[in-house]
Amino acid sequence: MPRHFLIACAALSLAACGGTSIQPYPDIWPPLTGMSSDCREVQGLYVDPNAWAWERRGKAVKGEPGAGGTLDAAWIALGFTGQGAPGAGRREFTLAFDGADTLVMEYLINGKTAAVKRLGRDKWSCGADGLRVVTLELSGAVIDKVPSHGSAQRSATLYRVGDSLYSRTIDSSDIKLLHALPRHSLKEQWQRFPASAAFIPR
Repeated sequence: MPRHFLIACAALSLAACGGTSIQPYPDIWPPLTGMSSDCREVQGLYVDPNAWAWERRGKAVKGEPGAGGTLDAAWIALGFTGQGAPGAGRREFTLAFDGADTLVMEYLINGKTAAVKRLGRDKWSCGADGLRVVTLELSGAVIDKVPSHGSAQRSATLYRVGDSLYSRTIDSSDIKLLHALPRHSLKEQWQRFPASAAFIPR
């Protein structure tokens, strides 16, 4: 079968996969209210479960209509794409501010630093809905093996309530497959990460 035919079929399949997927905020979670104007309360050490979680929506339970499965994986939400290997061990991450303009995100495996990101003010902002962080940006040829051009972005809006960090993660993309077929996608999901008992405030 000609290679260009296979590429065209793949492009048509990818174009059909575009669309919108919005996960509602689970109604059994606490209201997201009370964040400060500088979002400093998000600072801390958190556990990355890197596991599937089922959250009830309304009266639904796991396996029934209305239940939603979400992969609670901070390495995805925060853009640490090289840290997803299974069986790596205990996963944690830290959030901290360095001065007024720099957000530092550190990913740890078994207590050792695996990756660090230092983000300037052009990559994060603090508002009434929490700390919004742009964790991944791509442009140009964003899909492997299929001729394409466009852009893709992932952002995580972080909110601290009690002993947990809540993340509203949004993936969006605008791509032209074969440089002609438009593909737009938007995916929004919620994740929850517990604070680690090992964290000692500085």
